[in-house]
Amino acid sequence: MPPARSFAAAVALAAALLLWPALFNGHPLLFSDSMDFLMMAQEPLQPGAIRPRGYPYAIMPFVALAGSAWAVVAAQAALTAWLALRVVVLLWPGVGAGGLVALSLLLAASSAPWAASYVMADALTAPLVLALLLALLPGAGRVERLAAGLVVLVAAASHTTHVAILLAASGALLLWRIADRAAPVGWVRAALPGVLAAAGFVASSLGTLAADGRFEYARASPQFLAARLA
Repeated sequence: MPPARSFAAAVALAAALLLWPALFNGHPLLFSDSMDFLMMAQEPLQPGAIRPRGYPYAIMPFVALAGSAWAVVAAQAALTAWLALRVVVLLWPGVGAGGLVALSLLLAASSAPWAASYVMADALTAPLVLALLLALLPGAGRVERLAAGLVVLVAAASHTTHVAILLAASGALLLWRIADRAAPVGWVRAALPGVLAAAGFVASSLGTLAADGRFEYARASPQFLAARLA
């Protein structure tokens, strides 16, 4: 396992490399959806919003801190880099500093920089999967598991398909546990993705309830789910 200083340096390098599309563009990548999320972050109880509440609430402190989208994408890049490298360290304890640098370069050559560089709830899809792995893999510390669980919860409150991913993961783990009693996954861990999916659904619905008086995940949830599946 690499020293803490080497790991921190590798995370910083990976985070910087993940921002190359935004740096090349001269600005974080924005879509029409991005403007909705940014407005919701500035007005948390904005009525009539069609987006889930998790992502705008999560980026709220970064928007307030920097007054721009740069802090948002920087946080997304740092989160993605930390989760990716930490999962690799848990799966491959013998990896050294050179291996982490190589992985950082591989990440920079993948589609990860594009996701990290735009202000969209979809930027949490990869962190969702990585955080779920971190929460389930042996060797992670208690604080790491709590942090990973929080990431999964926020992602579940941010996009309909994130809820679907978690339910599918929980279903697969439960089936594995039923089929093989010796499986290295207990009932609690197998149910964890589903529990976090439900918690994220409730969290986003409570935000809509506070703003619009309706307990609803998001007004356009069916369209979001259909678009992602298509």
